[in-house]
Amino acid sequence: MEGETECEIRWKIKRFGKFQESLQKKGWKLKGPFHTVDYYFQPKYGTFWNPNKKSVKAQEWKKPKSDARIYLQQYETVLWKGNTYKKTFPPFSKVKLYEGPIEVCKVVLRGLGFEEWMIIEKQDGRLWHHPKTKAYLAMEKIRGMGWTGRMNFVGKTSKVADDKMRRAIGKLGIPRRQVKLKMLVVTFAEKEGRMKRPSDKAKHDAREEHLLRETKEDFIFQKRLEKFKKKLEKMWKKQEKRRDAEETKELKKGPIKKKRTPKKKPTKVKKKVVKLTKKKPIVKKLNKKQKTVKKKVTKKRSAPKKKAKKARKK
Repeated sequence: MEGETECEIRWKIKRFGKFQESLQKKGWKLKGPFHTVDYYFQPKYGTFWNPNKKSVKAQEWKKPKSDARIYLQQYETVLWKGNTYKKTFPPFSKVKLYEGPIEVCKVVLRGLGFEEWMIIEKQDGRLWHHPKTKAYLAMEKIRGMGWTGRMNFVGKTSKVADDKMRRAIGKLGIPRRQVKLKMLVVTFAEKEGRMKRPSDKAKHDAREEHLLRETKEDFIFQKRLEKFKKKLEKMWKKQEKRRDAEETKELKKGPIKKKRTPKKKPTKVKKKVVKLTKKKPIVKKLNKKQKTVKKKVTKKRSAPKKKAKKARKK
């Protein structure tokens, strides 16, 4: 059966906002947020399962809301240049056993002879996709760890997978020393000292620690809420005082009298008087000869008028 070598990397994100902006500039697109809780189980009796090779978990989906699933995962580890890689045999490496409510999933696993071993909660997650390279990147806020980045690279050999990983890291600008090639379950198990079967006392202590951690976080959250509420109350009180002071000032002044605007007088339309002036006759200067001719003509014309007047008198 031919298998594939899978390289799962994880790194801490110190500046969440800047890293998200850089992804947008480089052409990455946000697919959607998610919130999951992984309940890892171990066999109650018999051999302890090494999480590097085999694990069973019930995965609860809180966002987007959907049914929980039971997964059985089994791999082979491959060492190359001091790093461990997963040798997967799809589809047998990750088998879905059941799908339904989380409580039913837990009952099914307990009935099969398993007990709860570890809880890993991804409080907030953002899945990014690069359409050109068809690569996926997950930003996950893990309880007890903070914001981390995760990517998976698959190749026929560990060298091919490692080369893909190095190229992607270089493009994203993540230094190689910050990248870890361990699975999340293994890192948590090593941190909490759970790589061996715990005794009854250790189980009890682990449960108490988990409860204390949850109560601590709840207590801190409640304190912050109280501080925020007090700040809001102070702001409201200041605003109320200002309003009361303004109202008292207005009452002291009395009712505001509105100034009467004077009525506008009707504007008289001035009629334009056009003075008609008689045009002066144009007098042309005449020569002596012309003057004498005019006098003669006038005398001849005036003679019959005088005769007519005399006849009327008679």
